[in-house]
Amino acid sequence: MSSSVFLQHLVNGISLGFIFGLIAIGYTLVYGVVKLVNFAHGDVFMMATFFVYYGFTLFMMPWWLAVLFGIVVTILLGVGIERVAYRPLRDAPRISSLCAAIGMSFLLQKIATVVFGGRHGGGHGQHGADLPCVLPCLCEQGPLPLSGAVEGLTWDNAV
Repeated sequence: MSSSVFLQHLVNGISLGFIFGLIAIGYTLVYGVVKLVNFAHGDVFMMATFFVYYGFTLFMMPWWLAVLFGIVVTILLGVGIERVAYRPLRDAPRISSLCAAIGMSFLLQKIATVVFGGRHGGGHGQHGADLPCVLPCLCEQGPLPLSGAVEGLTWDNAV
């Protein structure tokens, strides 16, 4: 493995670890404050990634502006969810809040499917081939080295 590939994997692993840490901290904060397991928490993160992705690809924003755009729109989404779905149920039995959280999760999933599309592979063409590549070294069309575990696996049939 070359040093550039190793460095790319290291950066990807660290950034993915930070994302998992943020999700875990969010779950902990929500449960610690309101004693509610927010089933829509992951779906809000899904919407945030769609906001950043489309800010970057569709609106051609620089990556840092797309991230700020995603943060602002996700904050607005979170405030809207809290005002519409959770605040009216503050004095209701806990099962009502739990049902609202599950319902909000389903609602966000279905909104994402309708608005962003439900295509397998996440792209507009076959395996997203016509979409811009954010990390060029990950979009190469050559074989993926998997330490000999799978021979002949390429990026096209791995995605």
